[in-house]
Amino acid sequence: MHLTSASRVMSLKPPVDHDLDLLLVTDSVSAALEHIQRHTMDHFGLTRRPRRPSILLGEPRTPHAVAKRPLTRPSPPPIAPAA
Repeated sequence: MHLTSASRVMSLKPPVDHDLDLLLVTDSVSAALEHIQRHTMDHFGLTRRPRRPSILLGEPRTPHAVAKRPLTRPSPPPIAPAA
């Protein structure tokens, strides 16, 4: 008999009442986010950190990188004549 991961975990130890308090079934996004906030970030003292840009998606490293990046490759400086 093949057991899935969830059924294997459930067979090892039955859930206790405080585990069942973590379960929330809702169709409200705001209620789901508030539940996650309360039971993860507040409970463990986590904080949000800014999302880093993805190089794989071609996102610039800084918000100003697009404005600073030249549209064309700059021409090389002129070569001084030999004296």
